[in-house]
Order: sequence, then C-alpha cells, then structure tokens
Amino acid sequence: MEKYLENSIVTFVQILRRAGMFVGTSELLDALNAAKYVNMAQKDEFFLALSSVLVKSPVDLPLFTAVFQSYFVPQGDRDAQVDGYREQLEEIEELKDELVFKDEPLDLSEEDLDTYVAMPEAERDKIRQFVEMTNVGYNVTERHKEWLERSIRGALDFYRSNWGQMNIMPMETTGDEELDSILYEVAKNQDAKDLMLKDMKDISGAEVREAVLLVRHLARRLATRIGRRYKRSTKKEAVDVRRSLRKSLRYGGVLLELIHKKKRIQKPSIILFADNSGSMIKYSRFVIQLMLGLSEVLPRMRCFAFSDHLAKLDLRDFNAETEEFGKIDGLGETTNLHTSLLEFLEKYDKILNKRTVVLILSDTKTLEYDATAEKLRYIAAKSKEIIWLNPMDKEDWKRYPMVEAFLPHVSMYESSSIEKLAQALKHI
Repeated sequence: MEKYLENSIVTFVQILRRAGMFVGTSELLDALNAAKYVNMAQKDEFFLALSSVLVKSPVDLPLFTAVFQSYFVPQGDRDAQVDGYREQLEEIEELKDELVFKDEPLDLSEEDLDTYVAMPEAERDKIRQFVEMTNVGYNVTERHKEWLERSIRGALDFYRSNWGQMNIMPMETTGDEELDSILYEVAKNQDAKDLMLKDMKDISGAEVREAVLLVRHLARRLATRIGRRYKRSTKKEAVDVRRSLRKSLRYGGVLLELIHKKKRIQKPSIILFADNSGSMIKYSRFVIQLMLGLSEVLPRMRCFAFSDHLAKLDLRDFNAETEEFGKIDGLGETTNLHTSLLEFLEKYDKILNKRTVVLILSDTKTLEYDATAEKLRYIAAKSKEIIWLNPMDKEDWKRYPMVEAFLPHVSMYESSSIEKLAQALKHI
C-alpha cells in the first residue's frame, strides 16, 4: 500500500508539471512525507496535505484542484476518461480529413489544422462549405488546389489573429494514454481563456486580480533567474597579492592561504518607459507590476510614463488592480516619444552608461518617429541595450514605418501576452 501511495504521488506530480505548475524535487519529497500522516481514503484530508506543500501561490490552486479531482478517481471513472480521450482523438482526425481537394489532403500546417479543430462549429462550417463548393465547382482543375490552400490558410490565420489560438491539447502530452486522458480532462474543464496566453488588452475587469497574481508569481520566478545570473562568479581568477599578504600576517608572514580575485558582475540599472496612451494602458499596468517584482534583484530601477510628455513613477505607490495609471497629471492623449525622450535627456542624461538597460513599452505609434529614431540611436550608444516591448503582432510590424526606423537601434520583442512578456524580459 505504501509503495502504491508513493507511485501515485510521483505520477500526480508529473501531471502537475505537464499541466504547467512548477513543482521541484524538494516539494515532491515534502508531499511524500506529508502523505504518511493522512489517510488517502479521506479525500479532503489528503487534498489539504498535498496542497499545503505543493501549492506555492494562490494562482496555482485552481490548476492543482483540477488535476487532483481528475487524477484521484475510482477505476471506473478512469476508464471513462480514457474512452472520452480516444473519442476526442478520433473526432479530431475526422475533422482534419474534411480539408481535402479532390480526395487529396490540403497542404496545411499542424497549427492550421489545430486551429480548424478548435474553432466554433459555426466558423468551421463556413470553411467546410467553401471547400465543398470549390470541389464541385465548374471547370475546377488541379491548379485550384494551391489557390484553395492559400485561401484556407488566410482564413485560419485571420481567426488566430482576431480570436486567439485555442489549442486542442494546451498541455504537453506524455505519450501515455491514461495520463494524457487526465491532462485532456483538465484542459477541457478549464476556462476557455488562458491568462498566460491571452492578449493583455483583452483581460477583463473580473480577470484582473487573477492576472495580477499570475504576474507576481512570474516576477518571483524571473527574479530568481536574473539573481542567479548576476551573482559573483565562483570561478577562480588571478591571485590577489595584496589581500593574500594581508592574510599571511596572522601566520607570521608565511603565505599559507592564497586569496583569488573574483570577477565582480555588475547588475544592470533599469530605465523603463511605459506608454500611457489609451491603447497601451492595460499593457503598461501589467509590465510595471512585473518590474515591481523584479526590483528586489534589480534595485537600480527608474520608471517613467509617457504620452506627449514624461512623468516619473514611484513603484511603491503602484497598484495594477486600480485605474490610476491612466490618470497621470500633465500627460496628454497623443503619443510623442521624441518629446518625452528629450525631457528625459535634459534631466537624466548623466545616468546613462554601459550598465544601463533601457526598456520601452509601446506599440511604436508615435509622432515624429524619425526624430525619435535619432534619440534612440543616441541612447543606444550610451547604454548597454534598448529592449523594446511591442504588443503588436509581429506579423504586423512590417506595416509600420516606425518599426523599421527603430529596429537598427533596439532589440524588439513581441509582448502582447504575459507569457510573451516574460520571455522578452529574460533578455535583461
């Protein structure tokens, strides 16, 4: 019985990891130890014992609960899970088989096929009818196949851009049918939205608190990663003669102990410019919340909001759950990054150096973008790097001359979702 319990908990933790929770070896050992003191048959008691050691954040509790309820079930329920998963896989393959031209499958990517399967039935039916009409059309030849493929790709890409990609299996599968059936049930029962992947501008008021908790959780993990990177190097360097001689005095001047120089790794100083225009306010709230979480490992941080002018922000007074960020005195409704950078350089030019990382959060839609590019060139030459967080879809960047003007001077990353934002900030 004890061996069965241990194996069950190990498998449970494996599923949690696949579902997206961070569970380390120490947490697993804590769970195995906690389980010894409770009765597995008492489900509520067992749930509390495991959650107390495995759930490190309120954000993780809903996912933990969903996995727990799907995993610890009677064998009859497990068989039903597997049967439901098999039926879903068969249905997915049948849907994919609908996209054919003259009985030959259309040349579509896996992403396109997954998008088609994930679409609402009404949207799928429009594409299905279009394919059927093309197949039975008058004087349809083989050359129409390529045209049909382009049309379908365009429709699926439009759906992804406007409604977001809803994955069939948003969690990484294991190859084990039983475990994958549990992951599928968890994914199916979750809300259709995924705050990690959802465009931040589409996060509703009811979701803001949950999103803020998620951002804080990510900030802690990102801070740990950055903190490790900027620790002193443990690699031994050249002997520090002066310190070694001083140390030898306690041994009567005999060099019994050598002191080596260690490379001092300087943490960067961060300057954040957050766009305060109407279309950018939601993005700015979440970015500043994330930077607030990083301020412990990156203490030399200054934050500014800008539109047509510049305003210095005090992170200690910031709250992403309020509407206050969009109501900063002195900032207008138009966006002119050039004017804002001029004001910054007049007051803070001297703080720029080769340890300064400049972060700019904006969709690049600014007046005087040529003049802005010149200011960016100047700042890039004086600082370590300019990282531009752009919430626009990367596919749309080529439509805006501002992006082309700025790219020679900045490293630009798509940052529309919390997930993409976290990936971009790993480059600090």
